[in-house]
Amino acid sequence: MLEPTSPRITALLQQVRALEPDIVTLDIEMPEMNGLEALGALRKEHARLPIIMFSTLTVGGGKATLDALSLGASDFVTKPSGPGGLTNALARTAPAEAARGAPR
Repeated sequence: MLEPTSPRITALLQQVRALEPDIVTLDIEMPEMNGLEALGALRKEHARLPIIMFSTLTVGGGKATLDALSLGASDFVTKPSGPGGLTNALARTAPAEAARGAPR
């Protein structure tokens, strides 16, 4: 498990600060970083930033999906995803985030 101070998470947080993205996508399973830990670190600094999680582990309401949502993921997309998977998640996420009305 990566510590919130690991070089990979530190680099991720620096990139998000520098780029100020409108939305972030993360995979739960990444080669050098745990997506759930990255999500937790992002949420500490960017409470309102929309974050969509991708994973093969989300099929059937899996534990990883519930963990991601409880850590603050805005939505999730299963892999493999059909042509509209990300588009649908973006459509669901944008109105919800706009309704909160708070800055990222």
